[in-house]
Amino acid sequence: MNSIRSKFVVFGKVQGVGFRYHTRSFAVKLRIRGYAKNLIDGSVEVLTIASKENTSQIRDWLNIGPERAVVESVVLLEEKELIEESSVEGLELFTIL
Repeated sequence: MNSIRSKFVVFGKVQGVGFRYHTRSFAVKLRIRGYAKNLIDGSVEVLTIASKENTSQIRDWLNIGPERAVVESVVLLEEKELIEESSVEGLELFTIL
């Protein structure tokens, strides 16, 4: 099964509320690789490498977030099917940047 590489930006009250930490915990449970990082405008960028099903689950999670977060919107910037796993070197885990 091929993986899907997706890049999301999450807007709202998503910094200083444990959003990246809880996103990482959720991703690790699903064996999703990628990262979450704060952006200068107050949003959070999330890159995921996962199956189609797990991509859908993390997208649903991003729209809710942890208890203290207030998610206003989630924008999918790009989505690409990966043919070879070697094309994602360096992302063996889900990381907080």
